[in-house]
Order: sequence, then structure tokens, then C-alpha cells
Amino acid sequence: MSGTTHYVCPKCGQPIDYLERRVVRRKGRDGQVHEHVYFYAWHFARGPNGEILYRNVVRKCYLGPDKYVYANVIQGKLGVQVRGPIQEIVEGRPLIIDYLEDIAKVIEDRMAKGQMSAHTAQQLADRCQGLTDRLRQYAQQRAVEESKARGDGQ
Repeated sequence: MSGTTHYVCPKCGQPIDYLERRVVRRKGRDGQVHEHVYFYAWHFARGPNGEILYRNVVRKCYLGPDKYVYANVIQGKLGVQVRGPIQEIVEGRPLIIDYLEDIAKVIEDRMAKGQMSAHTAQQLADRCQGLTDRLRQYAQQRAVEESKARGDGQ
């Protein structure tokens, strides 16, 4: 990891001091060797100002595998790909946005193919409308709070 770029652990919220990529090779039932990649965030001991006191690992957070093979077999049929917290770090955007985009694509595909009943479409529309209204209200409140915090901090 670069010394200037700071990543925040999606599990605990602490800065990631080292990102471990662990490769595990196992022989499967089919006799072939399968490779799985797992990620861990390392956190070192820090002082009151955030400086690293010593490089002994105080805490490791498991961030999941590189790919969710088995879960995607089932969820892939629905059009949603399971992703782990490591994707949030690598891609630099919240996972919830990716999941929402996947779900939106599934809904649009089913509408285009005529695979959704009117009842289901109405339920989805009502739920999405309510969520949209609450999200807009929340965004406005947070914008006011954040602008106050920036103004008070200067």
C-alpha cells in the first residue's frame, strides 16, 4: 500500500496499515488443485495522534475471499453477484451501490421480458418510491449537518 493513500477498514473503521493477500491451494474432489484468495486487513498499534507506535499486529480483520464462488452459483441465477468488503476497498465505492445497480438491472430485464406480474411491479414501485423519499430527506439532513461541522471546524 502507498504511504500517502489511506484505506479504511470496512469491518472496524480503522486505517488499514497492511493488506494481506493469502493464497490457499487445495486439492478438490475432482482431483484438481483449486486456488482461493483471501484478504486480511492488518492494524498496528497507534498513538493518540494516530502515529504508528510499533509494527506488531494488534488486530487483523478478515475481509473475505477474492471471489464468492459458491454463493454466486445461487445468487447468479437472480442476477446479483455477491461481493466482499475487499471490493469496496479496491473499487473505492460502497458495495450497496453495486448491489442496487444489480437489482435495478434484474428488474429492468424482467420488465422487458414480461416476466413480472402487475402485482409484483406495483409492490416494487411502492417500496422504491418510499425509499427514494426517505433517502432524499436523509441526504438533505446530512448535508446540513456536514456543512455545520465544516463551518464549526474552520
